[in-house]
Amino acid sequence: MENQNLYVGTREPRSKFQNILNRDIYHLNEGLSKKLRTSVMKKGIKKTEQGKKLMFFSVGGSEYQTLMDNNIDILVKVDEDSLSNKLQEINSNYPRRMDWDLSKKYKIELESGLLDCVEVVGKDKNIRKKPTRNNNYINGNTKLGKLIYNTDGYQRCLGELSNFFNYIFYKGYVIDFSYTIDHSNIDYESYKWNKQKEISKEVFEKYQDCYRLLTKWSKLGGYGEMRIHLYEINGEFSLSNGYSYDGFSNDVEITTIKHIKDLYDEYLKQYNPNDFTDSLMYNYSPYGFWDFFKNYEPITWDECRETYENIFVPIIVEEEGNDGCIGYDTLNRERMRDILLSKRGQNWITLENGLWIKKYYLKENVTKQDIVDIWWWNKKTDILYFNPDITEQQLSKEKEEFDKFSWSSESRLEEIYERLNPKI
Repeated sequence: MENQNLYVGTREPRSKFQNILNRDIYHLNEGLSKKLRTSVMKKGIKKTEQGKKLMFFSVGGSEYQTLMDNNIDILVKVDEDSLSNKLQEINSNYPRRMDWDLSKKYKIELESGLLDCVEVVGKDKNIRKKPTRNNNYINGNTKLGKLIYNTDGYQRCLGELSNFFNYIFYKGYVIDFSYTIDHSNIDYESYKWNKQKEISKEVFEKYQDCYRLLTKWSKLGGYGEMRIHLYEINGEFSLSNGYSYDGFSNDVEITTIKHIKDLYDEYLKQYNPNDFTDSLMYNYSPYGFWDFFKNYEPITWDECRETYENIFVPIIVEEEGNDGCIGYDTLNRERMRDILLSKRGQNWITLENGLWIKKYYLKENVTKQDIVDIWWWNKKTDILYFNPDITEQQLSKEKEEFDKFSWSSESRLEEIYERLNPKI
């Protein structure tokens, strides 16, 4: 043992070895060290633990015992002679230049040989604990972090990121938000909203501006002042990003009733690539584009999702089969809108897709007279739009003229009727 030369693997600093042995200590070359670390991993010792790399130092047999007596934490040992002989034996069986298949075989045999030379003599005390969530900022390695820090906030449409931030607003998770823009004190804008105030179309547009500013310049990597910081106060969670760049500064903050990472996990569970609830809310909610529901109970995110899954999709699957489209397009969005209006009691004849609603949602037979009636409704709507001051008498005359036409001879009538009442 005393005459034996060893390589010892440890996480202790080299200075400790030198102080105890009173001489310079040299470590094994890095190329062979890497291969040994890989072999050691198969015996339960990590290459690096908490930033401390496993290093191999050359010592004598008596020095090894001295180190152990001084409580130096040695994890593995390798006999230098055994290692040298094993390497020589393996290398002698292979040429210096090898093709890919032969090289692969060589690496496998080398790894097995090194594994035979390694002896574990200690236990790694520096056991890594399961990482806990850092709530101080959004980490760029998480799903949410990758989504945010790889999104260009200059774009008006942010795709999935926009859908997520809209989702938490639709669901009522946003308590307040604010932002301040200051461009060299020339262009200055500040806005603040909280849940005690009414939600309007203007508020929603400001909220969209807010989360766009939150992600602005995020392609710089999400480091330093560009990171989106998180903090909790009295059960409320805020995310903020204040930065200054080239004379431009802004301070953005969004506060929610749940942690933003928990909200993102919830959003992913709800995510359906075919679903277009976000589009329905964006267009028809109280703060959306259109005011179709101004005289009715406002639509909600949950209602739209439930209607989509339990009513709309079964209709499409049953009536249109494999040719049916359950994803987003303008027609499907308007069909969903008309289902939601019909649920609130609006007459099918006043709906843009009234015949479709009567046939598939209300489950009623569509007659030829229904088609004629809806044509008259559409014509009357156009007349009132272009001539809002028309009298009832004039409108009655228009109806008389409309009724004089022999609709039974209209080929389009037959075509629509047969499409809604196919012959089996």
